[in-house]
Amino acid sequence: RGFVLCGGPRRPPSGAGYSDTVPDSRLSSRGLALAVSAYGLWGFLPVYFLLLDPSTPVEIVAWRIVLSLVFCVLLLAVTRAFRPFAALLRDRRVMGLSLLAGILIAINWIVYVYGSTNGFVVEAALGYFINPIVSIALGVIFLRERLR
Repeated sequence: RGFVLCGGPRRPPSGAGYSDTVPDSRLSSRGLALAVSAYGLWGFLPVYFLLLDPSTPVEIVAWRIVLSLVFCVLLLAVTRAFRPFAALLRDRRVMGLSLLAGILIAINWIVYVYGSTNGFVVEAALGYFINPIVSIALGVIFLRERLR
């Protein structure tokens, strides 16, 4: 509800948002700490994959999918959003696009886990570095998006 599909988060009206009650310097410090933590965890992810040595990349990704599904069901329960979610399940276009996105994400993750567990950590990291650049280029070329 607080986000638009494109263009980033909406600004809440004055006095209604978190950013109105916390000074900008604290938000910047918190954002920086969260960003560094996320990148740090992402950097150690290949080490975790190596600890799962007898597991195959497909098995690791399958477990990630199952555990993500459990988390999403719990999130739907906590937010009481089953009804809007059920409406999405009935929309064939949404389901088709979600299926396509899920397949592409699964391939992406299997390749990343395969690279990480078979000694191609630098190459996998470079792929993740280049991926957003390619996505932006595809948006500019095919969707005629403009860069700001």
